[in-house]
Order: sequence, then structure tokens, then C-alpha cells
Amino acid sequence: MFDNIERDGVAKQKALYKPAGQSVIDAYAAARNAGKSPDEIKAAMVARILEIGPEKVSRHAADPKLLNVFDVSPASVARQSAFVQAARDDRRVAKVLTPAENDPAFHLEIPQPQA
Repeated sequence: MFDNIERDGVAKQKALYKPAGQSVIDAYAAARNAGKSPDEIKAAMVARILEIGPEKVSRHAADPKLLNVFDVSPASVARQSAFVQAARDDRRVAKVLTPAENDPAFHLEIPQPQA
């Protein structure tokens, strides 16, 4: 998240997140505006994430025993339409987001079978 904010800016990152994630971005902005070092900014962000609950900030922080969430770089997919269709057709995949849907990557969520 830190690297993405540094690369793309606060506004662009806030557009990707719901209020919980936006508050972590606000922690970044406050620490940066206070002249904190990158490590101090990251510490402020981590503190806010832990305060809120990681799973509320990003599905990527979900318990992997329950939900696997990963992103695939669009540059790594030669036949993007076919990739998206295959992911959406796979009943194991609960959610697919694409760059066309305001996500910078192909985002997939796969609930894990419970024993």
C-alpha cells in the first residue's frame, strides 16, 4: 500500500479503497505531512491497520485458511479476455475484478474449502 501511494498518489489510492482502507491512507498522509521517515510512515499505517482490523482494510489480509486473495499483473497475461472468462467460469473463484473495473490488476478471491 505504501509503495502504491508513493507511486500513484493519495487520491488514486483512496479511489480503490472503502473507508477502512482510506483511513490507512489518511494515516500515511498525516505522517508524511508531519515529515516522518518512510519507516515511521509505514509504522503509522501498520498501527492504523491493526486498530481497524486487517481484513477490513483489504481482502488481501484475510485469513488464508478461509480466503485466498491475489492479484495478477495485466502485463503478465497475454490473452486477457480469455483469462477473465476462465476465472469467472471457475466455480472455485468467488470474485474477479479487472482493470476495466477500477482495479489496477486482475484481482481474484478464492474461498477455501472448510473441513
